[in-house]
Amino acid sequence: MKTVCRYIISTLLTTLFALVASATLYAQEDTTMVAQDDTTQVAQEVKVDKGWNAMNYSLQKRYKPQDEIFEAKKFTDHTFISLTGSGFGLIGNENISRASGVNFNVGIGKWFDKSNALRIEIGGSRYFRRRLPNPGWVMELAALHQFNLSSYLKGYREGRFIEISTVEGISGVAAKRDSTWGFGAGVHLGLNFTFRLSERFDFFVEPIFSFYTAGIDPVVKEDWHKYDLSYRYTMGVKYNFFEAPKVKIHWLEKEVDGYMFYGGGVQSQNSDLVWKEVELFNSVGPHAFIGVGSWVKDFFGVRGSLFYGNHIWTTYEGFGDMKAHYMGGRLEVSIEPFYWVHKRPIAQRRFTCGINIGPEIGFMNRIDVENNYSTMYIGATASIQPNVKITKDVGFFMEPRFSLIPYAVVESSTGGVKIRNMYFDGIFNINMGFTYSL
Repeated sequence: MKTVCRYIISTLLTTLFALVASATLYAQEDTTMVAQDDTTQVAQEVKVDKGWNAMNYSLQKRYKPQDEIFEAKKFTDHTFISLTGSGFGLIGNENISRASGVNFNVGIGKWFDKSNALRIEIGGSRYFRRRLPNPGWVMELAALHQFNLSSYLKGYREGRFIEISTVEGISGVAAKRDSTWGFGAGVHLGLNFTFRLSERFDFFVEPIFSFYTAGIDPVVKEDWHKYDLSYRYTMGVKYNFFEAPKVKIHWLEKEVDGYMFYGGGVQSQNSDLVWKEVELFNSVGPHAFIGVGSWVKDFFGVRGSLFYGNHIWTTYEGFGDMKAHYMGGRLEVSIEPFYWVHKRPIAQRRFTCGINIGPEIGFMNRIDVENNYSTMYIGATASIQPNVKITKDVGFFMEPRFSLIPYAVVESSTGGVKIRNMYFDGIFNINMGFTYSL
């Protein structure tokens, strides 16, 4: 046994000595190589290169375009104010129900360098939680940092049309439901997509995910997690106190014209009640809309429209069909994905396929046997519109669309207590129509 132990120990010592010797020789060889590199570098530095060196603008050995000059001679340079509106939601868990509502904010911000900005916002939210009769109110003061990924990766440009930034920040909240107050804090993380519309105005879309302490809803005692997870799908406008002279107002140029669109089709609701009580094809009703729009860029546009639609949401024996009516307006941004395939001006293309998304603001009237229910709502809508030009100015399109409409209804429980329940109507419609160049 002792002989075996001596053999193992001697083998380990011999191996260790060999590794140390190899490492020493490698280090000496590496030092010689480094010395040769240094000598070469010194020899290269003797040469005078008066030209522009792209390596000065490299990022991890990748080419990065040269930055434009960032000038901030006075406080108003690169300073802006913002106004935003969003759908606001609290994610439920096994003990508490989800909540949804609306959020509005005003803010002021400033870009301190090519990639970093600070934004201070103050605003409020109003939301409803299922099975609770009264709305919740939240006042919030937030400090948000933006990091401009576009400038960091592609170089700083004052006239860039689309910029993407990360958004991260903290906030303090004061919340009230009924007569109970609560206080808490939030941490936010999201992305900002900014579209330069003119020399001073920007439009932006900003999805944000937030982590709040439980004080955002002071009357909820069942939330043993002691926190709330929230999301916002935000749209807003910014006014810049400085002017970006290289930006052009493209919808005033002749080669990118505005257009009018109108159409109609059928509408129904995607819900268990419709599928069981009415059946999908028996529930359909009419849907019609009219609007105007403009392609600000060959791949990006804005448009607004007015609409009306109805469908059968339930039926009662002896009373017949009950209809739900919707009317209002939509404000959408349009993305044309085929631009990156054809790379041609949109006025020269016979086929386009705009992907449209934005808020839907409307009025709903739901007919029932005992009473009718009416409410205003702010929802979200999305559609895709393949469009084929049949003449120089007239196009024909088909448009499937989906809208998510949140609203709250006060209902009485078995004990006579009034409870406000949240509902989400998933409305889809299929339309056909025409566009006409203005």
